[in-house]
Amino acid sequence: MTISADDKSKVYGAANPALSANYSGFVNGDSSDVVSGLTLATPATAGSGVGSYAITPADATAANYDITFSPGTLTITQAPLTIVADNKSRIYGSANPPSRQATVVSLTRTMHRSSAACP
Repeated sequence: MTISADDKSKVYGAANPALSANYSGFVNGDSSDVVSGLTLATPATAGSGVGSYAITPADATAANYDITFSPGTLTITQAPLTIVADNKSRIYGSANPPSRQATVVSLTRTMHRSSAACP
């Protein structure tokens, strides 16, 4: 029997998705009910960078079966990021206000950047 970790994906900064697996090779009408102790693990965390991380199945047992494990992949994709220039106004004839201000909007927080932070 083969237990294969399902491939998963998430956006950077999001919690890891629930890990799952699929099974193949049962005989005599058996199902996943005969399997016990399966663990699925990945080294990726919510703070892991963009890239691919192994999802490793292990520790399962099933009477009457020799189990082969097949890893899956957790793919972390880039988080969307939007930078919006702040609205400005001026009185006719006055100098233009500083133009190096923007609001950075991310999945996790909104930040205001002033001219010191936006070259």
